[in-house]
Amino acid sequence: MKPLEQELCLLRSGRKIKIMAKIMVCKVENGNVKAYDAKGSYIRGIATGAVSAVVNGEVITVTKSNGRVELYDANTGSFKRSI
Repeated sequence: MKPLEQELCLLRSGRKIKIMAKIMVCKVENGNVKAYDAKGSYIRGIATGAVSAVVNGEVITVTKSNGRVELYDANTGSFKRSI
């Protein structure tokens, strides 16, 4: 297993399935949400105009300065929806 990946094993239909998930953290710098891996290497920019960001599984929840909440896919960084 690579050091930046977490191995999850599921038992399904009598066989073992491995799912690899990258460990990620988000940081808000001057309103810009940036994603980093567990070693601190920059992965990608996610959003602008943010006051906070939280990674929850495969979703990044970004609270914007106007009070809106935007959801992004943690794997691709693509916008999913706004609340």
